[in-house]
Amino acid sequence: MAHSTFQQTAKLLRQLPGIGRKSAERLSFYFVSDKKKALALSNAIQELVKKMQACKTCGLISESQPCKICSSPKRTRSLLCLVKNAQDALMLERSLAYQGLYHVMGGLLSPLEEVSEEDLNINSLFSRAQALSLENKAPLEILFAFEESAEAEVTMLLIRQKLQELKNLKFTQLGVGVPAGTSLSALDSHTLKKSLLHRTALNTLSDTDTR
Repeated sequence: MAHSTFQQTAKLLRQLPGIGRKSAERLSFYFVSDKKKALALSNAIQELVKKMQACKTCGLISESQPCKICSSPKRTRSLLCLVKNAQDALMLERSLAYQGLYHVMGGLLSPLEEVSEEDLNINSLFSRAQALSLENKAPLEILFAFEESAEAEVTMLLIRQKLQELKNLKFTQLGVGVPAGTSLSALDSHTLKKSLLHRTALNTLSDTDTR
């Protein structure tokens, strides 16, 4: 039996994050009742898909190459924040407490979710960290902005091992205020600002860690 246009719209909406059956049907009814807003949203989505793309330097979503953050002379180029995804970078930007650069890793190592080293943007990170460390007189700070989890710990260890041959680097992570297992997108701007301002230094990798 063929689905009606209404049913097809509701079905597609249910595929979006956080949208259940009732919400999908409610939105579909709303689109029917307010066609002007529905068409405006449709046009905006088409423009979004057409114009927005991942920055080839950092991985943030942008209309330009490189993105405005990578190309801004006002950003601190001796501070590179590693985030799991572009959404986490957006949350940090909203805190107004971070003025460095970003590098989107594309996820965290997770055997259960079949995310391996090859799925992460580690090679591009190495090249970029190498270039930035040579560019700056001050040590390049690599800030890990991951949630507290086993996957994050393993990912951080792998990245530090991959970058350990580079000189003029120091590693830090978000400080207080990030509960274990909580993603950055679930935190408020005040908590993120506090975590950035009170970020902590990571110890040098021990011989045991690097084996």
